[in-house]
Amino acid sequence: MAEEQITTTGIDALVSYLKQHGETDAQTLAAELKVSSKVIEGWADVLEKANVVKIIYKVGKLYVMPLSGTVGDAASLKNRV
Repeated sequence: MAEEQITTTGIDALVSYLKQHGETDAQTLAAELKVSSKVIEGWADVLEKANVVKIIYKVGKLYVMPLSGTVGDAASLKNRV
């Protein structure tokens, strides 16, 4: 019997990181997820439109904050995005 393999995306990793660490600036997210800040901004924009995160600007710096209770599971998130 073959093991079931779950595929995750960068967006999944972003949501997971935010759930664990809370509000985080784009530069930190970029460093932790090993992508550029522009990629983080794009992902955050998509997730904000899906009501999964909120984008906040503080002194011109982009922060991403998870919205609690919006993501039931990975499948639900993928369907919404």
